[in-house]
Amino acid sequence: MAISTAGAENEIDNAFVDTFYNRYVAQGQASLVEKHVSNGAETVASIREILEEMYSLVIVGKGGRRNCPLTTGLSDWEECPELGSVGDLLASPEMNFNGSLLVIQRHRHSEADEDFIAP
Repeated sequence: MAISTAGAENEIDNAFVDTFYNRYVAQGQASLVEKHVSNGAETVASIREILEEMYSLVIVGKGGRRNCPLTTGLSDWEECPELGSVGDLLASPEMNFNGSLLVIQRHRHSEADEDFIAP
């Protein structure tokens, strides 16, 4: 049985979140907030609600899906596209976020990268 790349990546992501939760959240060293939204307006409202808790570090992923319904409209005011839609929103003065922001993006291998991979 073959598992699609997206399915395999989803399993790896879930395993990481489970490990993080058991190691840090369950021990009271960190918190994990997961919100389910369906459009850009709900995304912004959820982020504002989360930031009211005053976290010192927020980690967001910068995805490759430019036309994601969950971030629709956010790129219209984007000032720093390298941060992604959500990262740019968090870094904007309107959000009044005083903590640290870490934006992560998975490296996508290209054919040129294959020349540098050790056997």
